Amino acid sequence: MVAKKKAITKPADKKPVKNLFKPLFDRYSRARAFTSPDEFDAIVDDYFESTLFPVLSGMALRLGFYSRASFYDFPSTKAGKPYADSCLRARFMIETCYEMQLYGKSAGGAIFALKNMGWTDKQILTAELTIRKIERKIVRATNTNG
Repeated sequence: MVAKKKAITKPADKKPVKNLFKPLFDRYSRARAFTSPDEFDAIVDDYFESTLFPVLSGMALRLGFYSRASFYDFPSTKAGKPYADSCLRARFMIETCYEMQLYGKSAGGAIFALKNMGWTDKQILTAELTIRKIERKIVRATNTNG
């Protein structure tokens, strides 16, 4: 007697797995979301007001950039020249948020982020050395007894 194999059936109502990040990308990554430096600053300010933990990649997405590299390179392009000060201000605001996290209990993530932004945690020791010249004279003793 041969055992019959059970047919494996998939439930008909099983839905595909949802991409949890898609709404974030759909909402924020699009063509540049600004047309002037003032509008750029307004979007950055709105981002900081609307999020609890501001991060550089989230701000770049809100502004319409698709990568941190494109956000970093934007001020050096011809189209980005008028936005150079605004970009630096936005990056500095993010840097300030990370710097404030250094005062918390676990600052490892903030340290990592700040190192990626050019910070270093090297100890620089300065030593001062003074050299004095010592002069030696050899004096012969004279015999006074005789």
